[in-house]
Amino acid sequence: MLLEIHKWLVLMLLFIAFNLNAQEKKYEFSGYVSGLHSYGYENYYEDFSYMNKLNLRLNTMYTPSENLKFNLALHSRNYQGTWIRKLPNFNSIINPSDDFFPLSFTFNPAINVYLQIRADQFNVKYTYNKLEITAGRQRINWSQTFIWHVNDLFNNNTFSDLDDPEKHASDAMRITYYTSATSMIETVVKINSYNKITWATMTRFLINHTEYQIQAGFFDQSDIVIGGGITKNFNKLSLRAEGSYDVPLKSNNRFKNSVFVAGASLDYVFGNNMIIQGEVMFNQLKVPSRIDLPNLLFGVVNNPKILSGSEWNFGLTYRYPVTNRSLLTMLFVYTNDNKGYHFIPSFQFQVFNNLQLDLHGQFFSLFLYKSRRNLFMPTLRVKFFF
Repeated sequence: MLLEIHKWLVLMLLFIAFNLNAQEKKYEFSGYVSGLHSYGYENYYEDFSYMNKLNLRLNTMYTPSENLKFNLALHSRNYQGTWIRKLPNFNSIINPSDDFFPLSFTFNPAINVYLQIRADQFNVKYTYNKLEITAGRQRINWSQTFIWHVNDLFNNNTFSDLDDPEKHASDAMRITYYTSATSMIETVVKINSYNKITWATMTRFLINHTEYQIQAGFFDQSDIVIGGGITKNFNKLSLRAEGSYDVPLKSNNRFKNSVFVAGASLDYVFGNNMIIQGEVMFNQLKVPSRIDLPNLLFGVVNNPKILSGSEWNFGLTYRYPVTNRSLLTMLFVYTNDNKGYHFIPSFQFQVFNNLQLDLHGQFFSLFLYKSRRNLFMPTLRVKFFF
């Protein structure tokens, strides 16, 4: 059944591609197909598990005029493996309940198989001079740091999701006005599946070669949020810092107290394009029950106050281009309160211009519920771009 579904998907893509090529370049068409195989051991279950994942992404942009663009991104994911059997809430993990529009379809034809087809982006953009208006499902990235995205109120992600570089999108209306070549003001209104509104306004400007960001608004009609950030470059050294302060509006709020979250990073680029980046995050709210291995591996972060179960978090990233076709990356994260260690080395090799081969290793160790959970999981990925 799954083979037949994917066969029809491929035929549909070929049909669309044929028709797009017949147009006068009003369409832009791109995407990729990727296959993953992960095989790991976790001491909590004391056995080995595997997960196969097949991704098919189609990005289509239609530009009927100079000022108008329609954007549609479809993503098909096929999960198969014994990992699914261990996670009774696997369906809810891969289908976050935050979407207002039901643009996701999931099939579970067998106990170890899930197929999901989702519209990751579905929006229309109108531009006029310095004004830009985007309505529909879209990604809104306000954060400046790399590992933990403190200022991303509308869509966030977990650093350990290796196969989904695209963040989960929001159903929102965004209005952006560029006051100059280096400054802008933006306001966004998002609605979720519970009819809760998140609204915020952000301004970004440059003074003496230093970029500043200020933002304020309401999160899920439950918190007032005030935040900001700064980015400063010192030749090859860059400093990025951001923070937010959340004040609950109601006494029956899930999180009853005000919460301060902040992150800062330093990154240095060497002459051979090697990059070393260090990051620290402080989170006044500690929710250890939310940060578990399944959520780290597959989950979507839908609340910027729940980026970690630890108050203090430290990260170190190393990137080195071994050749012009290969990249070595290592990420190490330490979370203080749950004595967690996350080490993610990866090697990426560009076989051809449109064919990429990746090898990842994931080593997790977390202390939860008076016991330590360890996971070792290598992953092989083959990715073809079109």
